[in-house]
Amino acid sequence: VFGNSHVRVELYIDRPDIAWNKALFDFLTDDRNAIEAELGELLDWARLDNRRASRIAIRRSGSIVDDESTLSDIEQWGIHQLLRFKSV
Repeated sequence: VFGNSHVRVELYIDRPDIAWNKALFDFLTDDRNAIEAELGELLDWARLDNRRASRIAIRRSGSIVDDESTLSDIEQWGIHQLLRFKSV
């Protein structure tokens, strides 16, 4: 996901059942320290109480309008992070 000045890879929890979304987020939050230790990264934990969804993300600087070389680095970083998220 490209933001204003950053790029993020995220687990976006968004099913039709709000209670289920929040319960899953809370369940994962209970293991926050272990998850971050295994990833070796601090994550952005956003329960988003005023929305249906929640998200857990890792960020880096970057923009969709960056030069080709930077976008290539972002692409490789994103792939690497997605695979790490999946394994954890």
